[in-house]
Amino acid sequence: MSLEQKMKRCTMCQQVYPSSLDNFHLNDGRLRARCKSCCNAIDRGDLVPIRHVHGNRSQQIQCLICRNYYPATTQFFRRMGRGDEKLRKWCKTCSIAVEHGELVIVDLFKCEDGNKRCTQCFQAKPATPQYFDRGKNGLRSDCKECRTKQHKENGEPTRARVREWNKLNSKTHVANANQWRKDNFEKYIVQKQRRRARKANLPDTLTVEEWHRALEYFGWRCAVCGRDLTKDIVPAADHWKPLSKGGPTAATNIVPLCHGSRSCNNYKHALMPDIWLKCMLGEEKSKEKLVEIEAYFEWVRQQDSV
Repeated sequence: MSLEQKMKRCTMCQQVYPSSLDNFHLNDGRLRARCKSCCNAIDRGDLVPIRHVHGNRSQQIQCLICRNYYPATTQFFRRMGRGDEKLRKWCKTCSIAVEHGELVIVDLFKCEDGNKRCTQCFQAKPATPQYFDRGKNGLRSDCKECRTKQHKENGEPTRARVREWNKLNSKTHVANANQWRKDNFEKYIVQKQRRRARKANLPDTLTVEEWHRALEYFGWRCAVCGRDLTKDIVPAADHWKPLSKGGPTAATNIVPLCHGSRSCNNYKHALMPDIWLKCMLGEEKSKEKLVEIEAYFEWVRQQDSV
């Protein structure tokens, strides 16, 4: 065994020591991640370990002013208050400089109305889904360009871990997926159609709210045959202009159709609406239905422009 393999780095002070009981405590038959000096300092209250949101311990904090990383200890960061174990996000050097007037804190994320500043590249961009992906509480803090770059760098290792977990826990994965689809069926419909559009390199701007609006507009009935979609009939978000022919997954191209055996969605498949309606309803009724659907799309454009 080489000399380098016999050394161990403390995750708190980042110092390298010989991997032995003289420098590290024993925990469940293995050496602790922190050296004895840091463990003793934590017991005395001189050092404070920081725990991140996801439960993974992080021994360094990035100062929000100078952007430098320092050990997460009271030697470099002040406490939030008396008796509070949390540390501030500004290092001591920057805090003292602010108190003496040598530094002026500027809100880095403040920008003009209608814009949003990315937390990764710090560029101000229009606060629209074109530049920022949607999150649980609105638009995400990092722009699409930064997220794409991050996915390219870390996407494959992450997907490999997920695939490995799904393989080892196949029953749990299938049960969780089925339960989520059952609890979030309408969200699942929208996500499924948007994913199809992304794979076809087409616009995918449809939201759950817009899908709800379409269902309410048609009274929770099929837009063509009028079957009730609140009972045993499964609703389908149909691309009025088929996806295979360049139809986008957008509110101005999605209508609710019935799905299942002998349903409108199954009969339509990838046919253009004028050809399919002519076969289903005849020439006169098909023209009336085309006008009715086009009126809905025009109403959607007016709602979006308000």
